[in-house]
Amino acid sequence: MSIPLHAVAFACLSALVVAAMTATGPSPGAGNVACNRWNECWRVHGRFAGYPRFVGVVFHDDRWASNHTGVAWRWRPDRDDRGYYLHGVWQAF
Repeated sequence: MSIPLHAVAFACLSALVVAAMTATGPSPGAGNVACNRWNECWRVHGRFAGYPRFVGVVFHDDRWASNHTGVAWRWRPDRDDRGYYLHGVWQAF
């Protein structure tokens, strides 16, 4: 007995839809880490683009953060307001 091609295609499409609906990825803005050029890092709620260029802010994810906890990185307290660290001092926007 042969299965019609349209039935196979429908089954594959259904499986893809179910997989997409049940996949759990990080929510937008979750797990972001910002670090400046002086290796000061802190957690952020989103990837704000307005940091001054001289601060050299780069963003990383949780996987990066869990592998960079050594003495070369200075982890600063997380903040709820917008800003950045500059030599250990919070600079609010």
